Amino acid sequence: MIVSRVAERIPLSALAIAILAVTGSVIAMGGMIRIYDAGESCPDWPTCFGTWGFDVSEEDQESWWEANPDEIDSRGANHRYTTFEIFTEWFHRLLAGAVLGPMMILLWFASEFKLVNMTFLYGENFTSVLQFDRHLITICEVDFFNNCAYT
Repeated sequence: MIVSRVAERIPLSALAIAILAVTGSVIAMGGMIRIYDAGESCPDWPTCFGTWGFDVSEEDQESWWEANPDEIDSRGANHRYTTFEIFTEWFHRLLAGAVLGPMMILLWFASEFKLVNMTFLYGENFTSVLQFDRHLITICEVDFFNNCAYT
């Protein structure tokens, strides 16, 4: 299975650090969207004014608002967004949905695959990744009360 081959080759610590960096970028982009008041610059999901791009002219925005009268913009019916405002919202969606989401799924698959392999090798009571000491994974067996007996 392709997922298992990929999962066994991924160092979990490197993937976790990459996810942390992308998460920080998503949070920073969210703050930037808030500062520039661009939160409603892409009123529909998953597209932006009915397109997959971010370069939406004022005329295209106006025609989209006319075609979707049920949508309401808190800045007023005549407000139009700049390409920069639309880009910040569009890029935030790209980072969160197309980059961070798949990375989280890959981390889950990688960690599950490695845990399943360890359980297969060491028995039913095995749990890994309980403690990190200088990049070494402490392996332990869990007893009936979920206490870890380090081996």
